[in-house]
Amino acid sequence: MDLFDALFYWGRITRQDAEEIPEQTGLKNGLYLIREKFEEAGAYAITLCYLKRFYHYRIDRLLNDNVVLNGSRA
Repeated sequence: MDLFDALFYWGRITRQDAEEIPEQTGLKNGLYLIREKFEEAGAYAITLCYLKRFYHYRIDRLLNDNVVLNGSRA
């Protein structure tokens, strides 16, 4: 499966847009989306909804093509 065809991938959007999209469908625990960071082309982040709050984490790709969530907010 190609990331760009996945329903959870929203392309190059801002952090604010990443929070508005789940708000439109109702804030539910576990909602998430993957986005290309607007301010940094080629860098990706995951936006998670939990207890009506949003958490943003940078996704880093390792040399072996595995990915890891960076502990700091993206």
